[in-house]
Amino acid sequence: MRRFISIREKLVLFFILLGIVSIGITSYLSYSNARSAILSRTFDQLTSLRIEKKKQIELFFNERKKDLFLLLKNQNINSSSFIVDGIDQINIIPDSCNFSKHVHQFLNSDFYSGVYIVSTNSKSINYLLFENEDLDSTKRLSFNSLLSIIGKDTSINNITLSDYNNRTKQMISNSVFIKTFIPENNCWIILSVKIDAINQIMYENNPYNGLGKTGETYLVGSDLLMRSTSRFNQNSVNKIKVTSLSVNNAFKGITNTIIIKDYRKIKVISSFDRIITDGLNWVILAEMDWDEVLIPVYRFRNNILFVSIIISGLFILISYIVSLGITRTIIKLNNAVSEVGKGNFNVNLEISTNDEIGELTRSFNKMASQLKLSSKQLSEERINRTRSMIDGQEIERLRLSRELHDGLGQQMIGLRLKIENLTNRCEGNTAIIASEVGKLMDKTIEEVRRMSNDLMPAVLQEFGVANAIRNLCDQITDASALKINIQITGNYDLLTPKEKTYIFRIVQEALNNIVKHAKASDIMLLLSKNNSNVLLVVSDNGKGCNFDNKNNDSHNGINNMKERASLLNGNLNIESFPGMGTKIVLTFPLIDEKDTSNFS
Repeated sequence: MRRFISIREKLVLFFILLGIVSIGITSYLSYSNARSAILSRTFDQLTSLRIEKKKQIELFFNERKKDLFLLLKNQNINSSSFIVDGIDQINIIPDSCNFSKHVHQFLNSDFYSGVYIVSTNSKSINYLLFENEDLDSTKRLSFNSLLSIIGKDTSINNITLSDYNNRTKQMISNSVFIKTFIPENNCWIILSVKIDAINQIMYENNPYNGLGKTGETYLVGSDLLMRSTSRFNQNSVNKIKVTSLSVNNAFKGITNTIIIKDYRKIKVISSFDRIITDGLNWVILAEMDWDEVLIPVYRFRNNILFVSIIISGLFILISYIVSLGITRTIIKLNNAVSEVGKGNFNVNLEISTNDEIGELTRSFNKMASQLKLSSKQLSEERINRTRSMIDGQEIERLRLSRELHDGLGQQMIGLRLKIENLTNRCEGNTAIIASEVGKLMDKTIEEVRRMSNDLMPAVLQEFGVANAIRNLCDQITDASALKINIQITGNYDLLTPKEKTYIFRIVQEALNNIVKHAKASDIMLLLSKNNSNVLLVVSDNGKGCNFDNKNNDSHNGINNMKERASLLNGNLNIESFPGMGTKIVLTFPLIDEKDTSNFS
């Protein structure tokens, strides 16, 4: 059997589903748009930062090349100014050299850590070192390092950059050198750039610069080693190898902003490009952790969830209130329809709304009123028909009773007198036969009197309902072994002939049913009257009965009693249980205006 689902439940469920679907779609679109906007903004931000950093790096090295150009333009360098002290020896030029004054101006800046002047011939390499005072002697360049920096480049008066990485134990603090060859003096001049100068451009550790707590920009050389300091590792230059997809794509000449895993194996948004300028082959990257990028999105998502929960709760509350307002009237209508179905037409619902439900309520009230009127008319018509039928029966019984008593009865009495006169005159067998005919005639007269009395007891007409009931009980007691206890109180003279007849007929029918079906030994009959109503109780100690299995005779008798009770505007109640006897209770009110018609 399908579960009953009320309209209220359906409405609440509908509103909840509507709200959840609406909130879900709105939340999803808002979240998707916010996520797309945040990612797009971050992509654009990293791309702009990468472009800006690339410009700054290129500008930085162009400025350093200008520095070397100015140094060469203002000084006349010759090989005689070198102090040669053998191969692989470091010689420091004292301040007495005019050239050193200008070199130290470079060393005092924030860009350079040393200046190398190298002279080569077929037998030896001579070089001169001007170095910053804070340069550790263990980090000075050897001859082999210098040769590696110079390389095979023999370009004349061309200032170039050299990306040098010393992987031996003798590490250096800088990885970029600015060099040029001076053919007149057959020597090289090399400027060693500080890594800190590059880091001032690339290194970002300010949470308000747009990179947050995890964003960084860094450089990677062609050997895939870092050329600038990592935000997450201060000792990363020429030590941390970066083999991410961004670096590989950049060295292939691809410029883009994508989502990858960086050298830390963490998901990031990476913007990359290649730097190719005067001997450098680097990659510049601007990256930011994926989780940090989506923090505003996650926060927005959580806010949406929180607001969605509140709105859903409001939806549930509002839907419950709305559905309650809609279904309250429908429930009242349903209950009223049930009452009408039970025969109670005294229902009139209050019209609280001016809409379709209000119109439905108004139509129902009109229908109930019309049904009440129709039911009243049908009830009156049924009562009138029943009354006419029963009254007609009683009139016909009265007529038959009189016919039997006054017509046939008198004729039979006259016939009995003639038979008695004939008996007195006859002798022998004729007299015997006449005597037997006379006795049979007496029985016939008695039967006619009984039939006349059953049709309309004379005692009921002459002496009232109380005496008629007592007489009926005496007849039943004489004809059977039943013991009847009679209690009659009150004056019944003012009752109408119809009321007296109906009471008598109900008692007669009840006693006949007991005699025929109850198999009782004792009967209690109570008839009482006060100023407002009449009470009749007939009970026995018989076998009782189940009214679902009544025979036709009993069924007709009960219907006759109920019809007469309804004509008295009374109530007839029958209580019967198997083995516990039967109890019939009649109550009907007394009215001021009496129907004084009789059955005469």
